[in-house]
Amino acid sequence: MFRVLGYAGFLKEYELADLLNMKYELYISPENAYGTEVREGVWNGMIQEVINGNATLGMGAISITSEREKVIDFSLGVMTTGVNMLISKPKEHSSIFQFMKPFSLELWMAIVGASFVVSVLYFILDYNDVERQFTLKETLWFSIGTLLMRGTDFSPKRTAQRIVTAGFTFFVLITVSTYTANLAAFLTTTNLDQPISTLDELADRDEMNAGTLDNSATLRFLKDSNKASYRKIWEKVIESKGLFKNSEEGRQRAEEGNFAFIYDYRINSYFEKIHCKNKMVGTPVRLQQHGIVMKAAFQWWDNKQVCNLKELGKSSVQVEFAIKHMAGVFVVGGFGLACSVSFFLFKKFYTLSQTQGKDKDKDTKPEKKLLDNPENSEKGTTILQSV
Repeated sequence: MFRVLGYAGFLKEYELADLLNMKYELYISPENAYGTEVREGVWNGMIQEVINGNATLGMGAISITSEREKVIDFSLGVMTTGVNMLISKPKEHSSIFQFMKPFSLELWMAIVGASFVVSVLYFILDYNDVERQFTLKETLWFSIGTLLMRGTDFSPKRTAQRIVTAGFTFFVLITVSTYTANLAAFLTTTNLDQPISTLDELADRDEMNAGTLDNSATLRFLKDSNKASYRKIWEKVIESKGLFKNSEEGRQRAEEGNFAFIYDYRINSYFEKIHCKNKMVGTPVRLQQHGIVMKAAFQWWDNKQVCNLKELGKSSVQVEFAIKHMAGVFVVGGFGLACSVSFFLFKKFYTLSQTQGKDKDKDTKPEKKLLDNPENSEKGTTILQSV
């Protein structure tokens, strides 16, 4: 009879025994551990049971490492896997002010500020007109009506005001179209917390703690890694007391939130399917004990990186528009304001120069008529002689 040693989460199927027509006794690994070297030559868990001959073979989601291969033999892998993360499922957020989310606060303030500037400009351009329409009240109403695409009962008559209106209308057209398109994304999609997706992101997120199974190959991988991000994750594990006796404890801790349980991809996938509050994230990472392959990958790929792939790879259905996204619209609107002011000043100076020219002609015309009159020429001579 074979004595088969297994890990608690793996002992379920009997197909192999039925195919080979053999009898066996199945028992769980002591301390529910795969096995690590406690001190030189002394192991615990599944490895020690096989070394001592208590078990004919052991089976489970055990990592093949060079240290373990020195004391036991491994068969060909039945299933190749890696490690990834198990976290709490992202929560949905809702707000009664969801309609304001398409634009950032700074952009909303800029839009209101631009409308106010246009209102003041309308008021100034129409200030000296006897038949002025743009009083302070009407000016504000005109800007608000245009911004809400309602319109008003009157329209500007001065050319400068019409230039302002054209620029402001274009500004409103682009702003309203952008808001409408982005609002659909915010109202039709679920607003969730942004989860982590890689171990590097886990290292950068200060609010996220991490943990793994005690006395496991994953623990040694994080502890002995030469990569800075993995060493940072190991520090998180120590600070958050994230070493667990079994995977169920790690799953429960991940379910509480702000915690990533780093463990075998297949087991995490199983937890995700039967525990609805957990979510598996990240591409499975193959453990490299001495990090030789990872060093080579860093040397020939990561260390050669010039482009900012994090920025290029960002994609989201919900994008909050900021001023940088709408800067061109403000530039076009500002150009329209500048043109209207320039035209207004040009017209003012031109009108003023024409008025001064007419006044000068009026002052010189009576004297000219006096000199041109034959009857006054003799009187003018007499006056000059008497003087």
